[in-house]
Amino acid sequence: VEDHTFDQRWVVSSDDLRDEITGSFKDQSANDQVYKAIHNVVRARLLSGLNVVVDATNINARNRLVIRNYAFLNTPIFYHVVARPLKDKYRTAGWRDDVIVKGQSLIDYHHDRFRKELASILSGDSDPRVTVYDRRVRAKNTGDMNQRDD
Repeated sequence: VEDHTFDQRWVVSSDDLRDEITGSFKDQSANDQVYKAIHNVVRARLLSGLNVVVDATNINARNRLVIRNYAFLNTPIFYHVVARPLKDKYRTAGWRDDVIVKGQSLIDYHHDRFRKELASILSGDSDPRVTVYDRRVRAKNTGDMNQRDD
């Protein structure tokens, strides 16, 4: 999330790490390694008493759990839920249009995974430390943030 209220030194970006690991932020082939790197950086920052913002789709429950587990029990955790209607994603796809993950376009793969995880994400994964900020954009025709706007 490009939200300039966060000190940019706090941000751990999956795209930046993907670029460093694979040579291209577009390359999805090393995501396990990318998320291990994210977890290691998050852990090091938190153990050093530093703030951290994870800039990633973070739609995988296991990855969210690993990151939350590095935080001390009294540490507040914030989920900023950001999504746009599918039509908007297709319209501005750019390079994402050419990336295939598990037989799907990157946009469809992320959209489907996000929809499957949405209830857990909005509940803060049932972790009382998590405050959720729902910043999704509503579909224009229906106003429904959960409807597949295609």
